[in-house]
Amino acid sequence: MKNRDMILRGIPISPGVSIGKLFVFNRYKLPSKINRSKLNVDKEMLKLQKAFDEAKNELEKIRKHIGDMLGSDYSAILDAQLLFLDDEELHKAIYKQIKENKMTAEMAFRSVLKQYLTDIEKQTTSNYLRERAMDFKDVGMRVVDKLGGILTSNIKDAKGKIVVANDLSPTELLNLSQESIAGIILASGGKTSHTVIVARALEIPMVIQVKEIIDKSQMDMNAIIDGKGGIVVLNPSEKTKRQFEKKKKEYLDELNDLKGISDLEAVTVDGAKLDLVANIEIPLEVNIALHNGARGIGLYRTEFLYLEKGFPPTIEEMYRDYSNVAKKMAPYSVIIRTIDLGADKLLNDIYYGKEDNPFLGWRGIRICLEKELIFKEQITAILKASLDGEVKIMLPMVSTVEEVIRAKEIIAEVKASMNYPKDRYVDLGIMIEVPSAALMSDKLAQMVDFFSIGSNDLTQYTLAVDRGNHKVTYLYDPLHPSVLKLIKMTIENAHKNDIWVGVCGEMAGDPYAIPILIGLGVDELSMSPISIPVAKKIIRNLSMSEAKIVANKSLNHQNGKEIREDINKEIEEKFVSLKGVFNLGRIEHDNI
Repeated sequence: MKNRDMILRGIPISPGVSIGKLFVFNRYKLPSKINRSKLNVDKEMLKLQKAFDEAKNELEKIRKHIGDMLGSDYSAILDAQLLFLDDEELHKAIYKQIKENKMTAEMAFRSVLKQYLTDIEKQTTSNYLRERAMDFKDVGMRVVDKLGGILTSNIKDAKGKIVVANDLSPTELLNLSQESIAGIILASGGKTSHTVIVARALEIPMVIQVKEIIDKSQMDMNAIIDGKGGIVVLNPSEKTKRQFEKKKKEYLDELNDLKGISDLEAVTVDGAKLDLVANIEIPLEVNIALHNGARGIGLYRTEFLYLEKGFPPTIEEMYRDYSNVAKKMAPYSVIIRTIDLGADKLLNDIYYGKEDNPFLGWRGIRICLEKELIFKEQITAILKASLDGEVKIMLPMVSTVEEVIRAKEIIAEVKASMNYPKDRYVDLGIMIEVPSAALMSDKLAQMVDFFSIGSNDLTQYTLAVDRGNHKVTYLYDPLHPSVLKLIKMTIENAHKNDIWVGVCGEMAGDPYAIPILIGLGVDELSMSPISIPVAKKIIRNLSMSEAKIVANKSLNHQNGKEIREDINKEIEEKFVSLKGVFNLGRIEHDNI
């Protein structure tokens, strides 16, 4: 068959380029054989208990293996699965099915597990909680396997290949990783799933939500995965293979070069120092941040704990996580953003009804100020954690001065109620992510200790573009001069009032945006941990005077395309050593 490039796109998760053959991972449900008249209830119950015990022992071994390979924090991924196996209500429900409905142990377990997962699906619109459901599917399949009802692909055949699957559990990934797999392509999956975290820790190239991959893939089909660009190419031509082989070599060369840079400071050639810090969602990601040279956490998104449980966590649960992160990052600071629920992150216990335009509705600080008890409990947990490390508080989606005034009053009330030490001070900052906050930044700067610019929302609100709507995504551009002018205004107003400014959206890790942000005077860049080494190299090869020239020119362009073309020209003429990092994870797909 004549080779023809079939290009599929998904969400880039773990960087790297691999070229090889596909291994299509499948799970097969074996038919159940049952004669209800001869079913022995006691025998089925013993069979079920044996399956639970075997699954538990197997998970304990895998837990130890993860701990030995990646560290004890990663082994905690399996804690929820182990607790699931010990759940008394689960056992009762299964035993009831066996006794009353004359089901085999396997059928009863499948029935109860299916209902459990259906309930999760019905009760939440949260991607976070749905991603956690994968953990329960994983342990469920393990039990069914012990009962003789699951057959999976022979993972020994995956050696050195790119794995394709609808989804993968963390334990399935760990088993596959022992065969030195070259990459992972999933049809589904979520950005905060445990499987994703493990793939990043193991540095396996990964792309998720590649919708057509199952239908288009065949075992041993030739393929390419670009884990940085989110690109999959099936049946690549020889020309395409050569392009990606070159890209792979450039990536590996650049990766080797970057490994020596993690422990260095982010300082321009003329001595201007910036803070490069990480965005995280769960404590587990602190390890990845430190590995990549983060000098703090610039955005700790705290919604995960709420959405994972499906209801607000306790003060102690929040404190445990916040304190854990603060202690690990010491002596560096951790900026904890108060919950930014609403829009695409809904919680049934807090959020009722459907909004026509949720991104412009009840979200962020608006929910916190209306649901004061929830806000006070989180502030209590943050203040407790501040006694264990350098912690700062950040308020999301601020659009008015009045919101900051009220939030400060509530924080003062919490401090008084818990007898917070008078000699301790916790910095308070706000996110600048709506145009009104940027335009009022001169007033807001007088009320807080720092600003953090949320470039993702600031861009979509400035340009009136829903970045999740594919019909208008071509208009979404953080480098649009209108966005840059609001950022410039925010930075200038902050510095006039002697407070510092960070950027914590995707823009902070964009190689094209970094010189502009430096030139505009930003003090801190907070990004995905894996973007830090590239950002650090760019900063260490620029001077502040050069960055200011780039920034000023960018403000006078008409659109982001012109800005990128201008920066590419600068790289070709003046910064040849940076060409690799700008090309890292990028290929001209129009030429394939």
